[in-house]
Amino acid sequence: MIKEDYEKRIEELRPWRYNHTHEDIVIKADNPTSSRIHDQYEKSLLMHIIEKIVGRKKPQNIRVLDIGCLEGHYSDIFCSYGFKEVVSIDLSKKLVARSNFLLKELKKYQNSTIIEGNVLDENLMLSLGNFNIIFFHGLLYHLKNPVGIFDIIEHLLDQKEESFVLLSHQFHMKYANMISPFSLAEMQVRPFQLDRKGLVFSPKDESVFERISVRLNAQALYKLLRAYNYRKIIAYNTPMGIEFKNKNFAINLVLAKNVILNLAEELNTNLDVPNTNFYNWQGDSADSYHFKRKAKALLIRIALRILYYSAELFSWRGIKKLLTLPVSCAKKS
Repeated sequence: MIKEDYEKRIEELRPWRYNHTHEDIVIKADNPTSSRIHDQYEKSLLMHIIEKIVGRKKPQNIRVLDIGCLEGHYSDIFCSYGFKEVVSIDLSKKLVARSNFLLKELKKYQNSTIIEGNVLDENLMLSLGNFNIIFFHGLLYHLKNPVGIFDIIEHLLDQKEESFVLLSHQFHMKYANMISPFSLAEMQVRPFQLDRKGLVFSPKDESVFERISVRLNAQALYKLLRAYNYRKIIAYNTPMGIEFKNKNFAINLVLAKNVILNLAEELNTNLDVPNTNFYNWQGDSADSYHFKRKAKALLIRIALRILYYSAELFSWRGIKKLLTLPVSCAKKS
C-alpha cells in the first residue's frame, strides 16, 4: 500500500482520538485535549511502568490484554516491546477497525490480536487464555457489572508468575459519594439513543457502551480489590491530575498479588516524569487529590481552576502551561 492509500484510509476511519506516526505517515488527532495529555506524559509514564514491572523477564514469554482498547493507542506501546502477544478487545466495531488499521495494516505488528466483543462475555474472555499484564484503563466506570469483571480477570491472570493489572478509574459521580468513607456506588443511565443490540453509541469518538453503568466510589473500589486479594495496590499521580476545567476525578493503579518487591519504591526509582509519584493506596485519594485533606485540596483545586479558566480566556499560554504541572495533594510513599 502506498502513502496515498494509507492517507485515504486514515480519513475514512476518522475520528481519531490520538496522534500516531509511522515512518512518514502521520495521523493527526481529532481530539486535541486527549492527544495532548497522551503525548505529554501518558506514553512515557506507561513505558516507565512497563519497564519496571517487566524487569529482566523475557518479553517473548509475556502476554498482555488491553481491555477496552479504543483505537489501539496503548496496545501500540505494548506491541512495540516485542511481547509474545498483545490481545486488544473493544465493543465498538469502528474502534476495532481503527485498531486493526493502526496495529496490523500500518505498523504490521505480528504479535497483535484484535477482537470485537463484550468484556463481560465470560465465555469469550475465558477463551483468551492467561495473561501476565492486564491493561484496564477508562472502562470500569462504563460497566453495569463492575464486580463481575474482576471475576473474569481472576481467571485471566497468570497465577504461576508475577502478574499485574494496570487500572485507571474515573469517579463520574457526586462529590460527596466519591469522598465518602463508606463503600458506595451510583447507577447511571445514559441518555443516548440505543442501537438494535440495546447499546449506546457515543457520537464523540464512536465508542459503544451498555446503557446502564454502576460506578464505584474510592472505598468501594479499594474494598473490592482487597476482597480479590491484591496485595499491592499502588496509586500514582499524573502531571495534570484531572484537568481543572473537568469536574471529574480519577485514580490510576498498579495492582499485583504475587509480587515480593517493594513495588511503590521500585516504581519511584529513576522516575523522570515530572510531578509524578507512586504510593500505597487505601481508597482515600484520587489523582493529585487527598480526601482527608479535602478542605485544603479543594481550595487549591478551585484556585487552579480559576487560573486555568483565566489563562484560557486571556490566552495566557505561559500560565496555562505551568498549570498542567499542579501541586500534588496526595500522600507520597
